[in-house]
Amino acid sequence: MGLGSTFAAGRDYQPDNESHRKGLRGEYGLANDIARHFPAHTVVEFGRKAGERGPDVISVDRNGEVHLWDSKWRGSDTSIGPGARAHQTDDSFEQAKEHAKRSIREATQSGRLSPEAGNKAVENMKSRNVTIVTVGTGSARNGVVEQIVGGERTVVHPERRP
Repeated sequence: MGLGSTFAAGRDYQPDNESHRKGLRGEYGLANDIARHFPAHTVVEFGRKAGERGPDVISVDRNGEVHLWDSKWRGSDTSIGPGARAHQTDDSFEQAKEHAKRSIREATQSGRLSPEAGNKAVENMKSRNVTIVTVGTGSARNGVVEQIVGGERTVVHPERRP
């Protein structure tokens, strides 16, 4: 399926807050959707504890391109637009980048990610080349795709769905 065995929250993790449980289910669903719909991607990490900062899902494709995914779970009908995109500040992006590099190295060392893809992915993170995908889950709709190349940000697709 492409899903890794790294579970920052752990398989038995049950948040004590119902909203956090729904959010975690949204993240798990997102990880499974990525594995199902993007077979060239390896999900190297997902399922962080509620309140932990960083990407909800990290995937790397065969060419070493890195995608940081953020699930915005909402219980009511809400549109996720460019203002809600993940890792907007330099500090947030740098933390996500460092976290992704560690996760990519772990996935490469464990054999879940090829050395070629892993090395290229780490190089892409060092060069600040990454795609950030923020998606609505639950009753949230729409999402935002942001391409970062050499640290320059461009919103390439503010996805809209009814």
